[in-house]
Amino acid sequence: LAPRDRIELYSVEDLRLPRRVSVLGPFTHPGDFDWHEHMRASDLIFEAGVPQLQANRYYAELAHMQPDGKPGPVVKLDLQKLLFSESNTASGLNDAALNPELQPYDQITLYGIPDFKIHKTIILSGQVARPGPYVLESDGETLSQVVARAGGITPDGMPSAGIFLRSGMNGPDLSAAELKVAGTKDDPTLKDVNEILDRLNERKQTKVDGKMLQNPILHGLLSGSLNRMVVDFPSALKGDPNWDVRLQDGDQIIIPRKVDTAYVVGEVASPFASFKVHDGVTVRKLLGWAGGTTRNADTSNIRLLKADGRILDSWIMGKDVGPGDVLLVPQKFRVLTTWQDNLQALTPLAILLTAIRPAGGW
Repeated sequence: LAPRDRIELYSVEDLRLPRRVSVLGPFTHPGDFDWHEHMRASDLIFEAGVPQLQANRYYAELAHMQPDGKPGPVVKLDLQKLLFSESNTASGLNDAALNPELQPYDQITLYGIPDFKIHKTIILSGQVARPGPYVLESDGETLSQVVARAGGITPDGMPSAGIFLRSGMNGPDLSAAELKVAGTKDDPTLKDVNEILDRLNERKQTKVDGKMLQNPILHGLLSGSLNRMVVDFPSALKGDPNWDVRLQDGDQIIIPRKVDTAYVVGEVASPFASFKVHDGVTVRKLLGWAGGTTRNADTSNIRLLKADGRILDSWIMGKDVGPGDVLLVPQKFRVLTTWQDNLQALTPLAILLTAIRPAGGW
């Protein structure tokens, strides 16, 4: 050796790829860990910490890696017997079947509990004795049970027009602002009028460029996003199992105040009018009270939106109208024309006027 030479000694480990094992799932410290000889599943689980609240503490899986690098068998683990806690030590640590040895690149996966939440809360508002948020006491708690906890419906309540909103059906959670699409608390758009009118509006393909355009929504209504589920509230509140709904986290139930009027929206002489109704009032009579339909009304697509959310669209004229119902009269499909189309339409009229005009003019 010469001055300033340096000697370095290497171990066998320096000539190998890092041998690791991993843990996935709701542990407090999941990730990759160094593998060592005779390492068992309980050792790796101890390294990963403790299962979180949303974890399934009874079941886990161990995925082996074969020596040739191919995936090996997946072994089910009785997790409850491999966990350490403040008061208990893992049992059966020397049982190879219960606590198998690990090989490099093995992986243990822990799973969660579906729809886990510490407190599942619904919102009950409107005409109940104690409106507000309610924590579900059990996974099977129903609409009638929560209303009973809230003290029942007040004398001013109208359960037949109850509104059941389930945000998970379609789109994000609803805010109070989204429930008031057009301003006032009595606005019929609170009953999904916008959505129905949007669906009733047809699309038109222009003759020039072939683009598909949609008519504006009737009377310029804004389109709302109410995720309403049709529920027969009177039957549900009586405990009828066919209608009583099992509640889910985030549900919103609204019991409105009693009304004795029905709305008429759309192409009638008095649009956005409300009329006091009683037994025996039909759609035909209600249309007469509203002054009848306009020339732009699409009378073949009139819809009756019942207070409970149902939509009636067949043999509509003889249907009974009840308090809180909304009668929808959409506009006809407007043809989009260009100046060439207008010129073609006016040409025959111009020829006719020329033929009948007196010689001296008019």
